[in-house]
Amino acid sequence: MNKTIVLGNVGNVPRLTKLQDGNEVMNFSLAHTVKQTDKDTGEIKSITTWFDCSYFFKKDASKEISKYIIKGNPLLVEGKIKADFYMPQDAKSKSDIKPVLKLTVKNITLAGQKNRSESTSAENNNSDDLPF
Repeated sequence: MNKTIVLGNVGNVPRLTKLQDGNEVMNFSLAHTVKQTDKDTGEIKSITTWFDCSYFFKKDASKEISKYIIKGNPLLVEGKIKADFYMPQDAKSKSDIKPVLKLTVKNITLAGQKNRSESTSAENNNSDDLPF
């Protein structure tokens, strides 16, 4: 079984691609950051792991989905992970090989932030007619 769940922030503007069958794929990066204390210095350091995500969905769903998957927004994603590796051009040995974590997303859960249109309308609403 290959199931991965990641909570992180969208790291780039998602890229939509229409497939030949009419379905679409959205590609975006997701950053998961953990804070750790250095044992020697006691200094708190942030360690970020990046995931290249691909989310496949049915025709004409991209308008609705793209409202919510915005750079910087937190998401909880679930899917299958695959590790690829590459060697940078300036690498001197095999120890310089870098991993690329690719995640084929099956489910997305919004973990905060409103979509663009909701946050804009809420900021511009100075009405005293609030429902609470």
